[in-house]
Amino acid sequence: PYQELLLKAALLSGDAMLDAWRQWRAAVDFETGVDPGSLRLLPLVFHNLHDKAAGSPVMDDPVMQRMKGIYRKSWSRNHFLFRKTARVLALLHDHGIPTMVLKGIPMSLLVYGNHAVRPMYDMDVMVPPERAEQALEVLTKSGWTVRNPRLQPFLLKFGRSIDLADREKDELDLHWQPAFEMHGGIAGSDFWDQAL
Repeated sequence: PYQELLLKAALLSGDAMLDAWRQWRAAVDFETGVDPGSLRLLPLVFHNLHDKAAGSPVMDDPVMQRMKGIYRKSWSRNHFLFRKTARVLALLHDHGIPTMVLKGIPMSLLVYGNHAVRPMYDMDVMVPPERAEQALEVLTKSGWTVRNPRLQPFLLKFGRSIDLADREKDELDLHWQPAFEMHGGIAGSDFWDQAL
């Protein structure tokens, strides 16, 4: 129910937005009661309140400075991941491997139009299934390591993605299927045929 209030504060406008925010603030201790799912919503909530409630007494809440900091941290972290993803894409393209970016980055660019409102903790890059092993080899030779190497053979045969990390502990999910249900190529080509 608290996340639902945050979603209303993040997506609605006018009295409905302000009422949802006030109810959430009254019910949740900002210092100890913000769960991880709610924390991920706070940049979008701040953006919506800042955009639609400027001048409102709600913006005088001391928590707004904290929310602004969370928003800025999300913006900064996302830009860092955008740059790192660009390097990964360039590396794979240099080896002739087609790529598609999934999840957070395209959502930020194409849906939200704002680089801060959807916090991201990793990069999601998809390659064609027949190029997955080559892509994995290219990435590991450039310093990325498989987070659970024991599972690598199983994941390459039966999975849809594999998790990697670099020296800075940044995470990359290398996908070869967009969803587990598409394992075996069922409708997977549709994603490549319709790619932007």
